[in-house]
Amino acid sequence: MNRQGVLAVAVALMMALSGCAFLTGGPLEFSASKATIADQAQQDAGYEEVSVEARNQSRNFTVAGQEREVRLTNWVATYERDLGVTTSPAPGRVLVLSTPTVSVAGQTLNPIASMSNREVLENVLQRYGGLANVQQVDTRNLTILETESKVTTFAATVDYEGVEVPVLIHLTTVEHEGDVVVGIAIHPRLLSAEQAGVDTMLRGIQHDGD
Repeated sequence: MNRQGVLAVAVALMMALSGCAFLTGGPLEFSASKATIADQAQQDAGYEEVSVEARNQSRNFTVAGQEREVRLTNWVATYERDLGVTTSPAPGRVLVLSTPTVSVAGQTLNPIASMSNREVLENVLQRYGGLANVQQVDTRNLTILETESKVTTFAATVDYEGVEVPVLIHLTTVEHEGDVVVGIAIHPRLLSAEQAGVDTMLRGIQHDGD
């Protein structure tokens, strides 16, 4: 399911339930604070920063015959590491997404919270090749942003530069300071999470809202 589609339905429904008072005025704007990985965690795990970028979304919604614009500012940080696996072209990669909690008419909605783990993976990883054969294989707890957080591990295959690569994907979602912070680590299945430095990176997540 497309994340923008989920958000569109959710916001439209909330506006409808809240009455027409919210259909007047300027655009509704929601901005996340930046989420990244601490420098020390990158150094300890052997990763390098690829990019930290804001991604803006703007959508118009028509409810009760009136139009309202909703603007979102999300942040995505990407890190990579050459894992030295000669039989796989895929590097280790860690992504950190921060997205604002949408609040309309005094009500809040977290679009990501309404998604399944599979939907979150597909939406966050859509720029990095097709995702197939997804199976949950493990869960564990880590302290992330001073919160005991569940990390779910999936076995899957991804299309990396035209090559089908068996991978492990580690996913965690934390609500923090009005944002939802998502951490995803992906690496060839030949290596363990420890070998790929996954937990070090996830524990190193920092959020400008704190």
